[in-house]
This record gives sequence, C-alpha cells and structure tokens, in this order.
Amino acid sequence: MKEIIKNLYRGNIFPTEKCGIDNREIKRLTKLLNDSYDNLKALLPKNYITPVCQFKELSTSLSIQYFEEFFTEGFKLGFRLAAEALLD
Repeated sequence: MKEIIKNLYRGNIFPTEKCGIDNREIKRLTKLLNDSYDNLKALLPKNYITPVCQFKELSTSLSIQYFEEFFTEGFKLGFRLAAEALLD
C-alpha cells in the first residue's frame, strides 16, 4: 500500500491515462468528433476559424476541470468507503 502512495505522489502512476483506452465507443466517438471538427473548420471562412478553435480549447479546458473534480470526488468517496469498511 505504501508503494502505491509513494508512486502516486512521485507521479509514476497516471490513473487518467488508462481511462477509455480499451473502450471502443470512446475511440469511435473521439474519431467522429475530431473528423466533425476538421470538416467544420474546412467549411468555415478563414475569419471564423480562430474563434471556433478558441471555443474548442475553452470547452476542452472546462471538461478537464470537471474531470479533475469528478476524479477528486470519486477518490474521496473511495477512501471514505475503505475507511468505513476498516472501522466497522
């Protein structure tokens, strides 16, 4: 157990890297989203491309913030469950 904590602290464990890597639906939807984005950019006049790219970057940043919160809350809940199981 102590090795997991140390490795997590040292940055040797990246739980988020494993999320979705084997999920075919996530891969399919990611490809569709990227293809759709590329098609949209190709159709837009040049002066619209920058705002659309900025919108995508902001949307991605917001999603990352949400996912970080989800992970944090899930981790806390898991720890509380483990603590309750040990103390019961």
